[in-house]
Amino acid sequence: MSQTSELGDDTSMRSVDSKPSTLVTTSEQQQQQQQQRRHRASSSVSIRSGVCQVCNSYLDSDKDLHIRSLYESIEIHKQLVEQSQNEREEATDLYEGAQQLLKEQQTSIEQLQNDNMKLNDELHTKRQEYKRMESNFYTHMCTIRATDDDLSTIQRKITNLFGQVANFSMGLRNQVDTDAGTSFIMERWPAMADWLRAHWVDDQGLLSAAQITVFTEKLIADTLIRRVFDEPVHLGASINHAFAQIDHWMRMRNKADWSLRLRQQLTSLVAKQPLDDAEAIRATQDAIVDDILAEIAHMYTKLNDTTRTKLTNQVQKASELSLAMHGQEASIRPLYVEEGVAAFDPELFKANNKGKEDGTIVMVIHPPFVADDPSVPSSDDHSDGFVVLGKVVCMQEN
Repeated sequence: MSQTSELGDDTSMRSVDSKPSTLVTTSEQQQQQQQQRRHRASSSVSIRSGVCQVCNSYLDSDKDLHIRSLYESIEIHKQLVEQSQNEREEATDLYEGAQQLLKEQQTSIEQLQNDNMKLNDELHTKRQEYKRMESNFYTHMCTIRATDDDLSTIQRKITNLFGQVANFSMGLRNQVDTDAGTSFIMERWPAMADWLRAHWVDDQGLLSAAQITVFTEKLIADTLIRRVFDEPVHLGASINHAFAQIDHWMRMRNKADWSLRLRQQLTSLVAKQPLDDAEAIRATQDAIVDDILAEIAHMYTKLNDTTRTKLTNQVQKASELSLAMHGQEASIRPLYVEEGVAAFDPELFKANNKGKEDGTIVMVIHPPFVADDPSVPSSDDHSDGFVVLGKVVCMQEN
């Protein structure tokens, strides 16, 4: 009984003694955990070594964390290095490509510059050749032209000629016979008679002296154009009829330029070697003067030798001008204008004195002259060469 009791007591004692040990162990663990938490929060822990600077103990969990962080940093750095290396290689490739392209462009530029220099040299050479050809051609054309005139001098001479005709007619104003002159004009231009009676004649049915001189100017201009400027080669030349047939034959075959060259040569021969045509030319000029004087004599009381001399001078100038015109490579001609039908065009006509500059043309005192220069391409029929304005009388539409 006593032994049993003792055994029981001893067991009880050991049981009591073991409880404080368990409590101690638990307390120590709690203290260690608290210490670790304090270490984690404390700045005394070395991040690199994972060792606490206070107690010099290793913190295993922080060490693993730090190692993983280092591995991640190394991996990120490795990726950044690889990316940087790739970008550098790409940039190097782009730079080398750009350098190669630049070299190719420089080579191309040098080649283009060389080609440009060669072309400039060739162009300069061609221009010099063209200038020589132009000079030779001009010299050649001068040798076959009937006169030394060009388009500018011919234009001026046409203007001067018809200016002289106008002055000559006005100079006869004091010698006008209004009765005889009015009757002659009505018979000579019957298509205008009704218009003249309605607009120009006075209460006695007569035209004024100034109006009669206008018809004198018209008569002289019409005669010069018909019998001088419209001749195929030259007035009085024996070749006129034959050339007219050849000209028609060539134009039917679209060879008007051939006909033009032939006329140049024939005109040059007439001017420089008239031979037996010289007398015929003078006789034709005299006949034209006689015919004009015979007509205008119906409108004037008397015509003296001075009148003949002035008129002869005008016919001779027209004859010389015709040679110059027919000797050009340009086509110079008077334009046909249908009276009572054609409308006023300021680019072709000018009104008589202070007459109306619009409406229908009822009288052409002298037509416009047009020079078509084939060496100047143009779409405008009247822009090549020159235009000498015609002189007209207009009637406005009601």
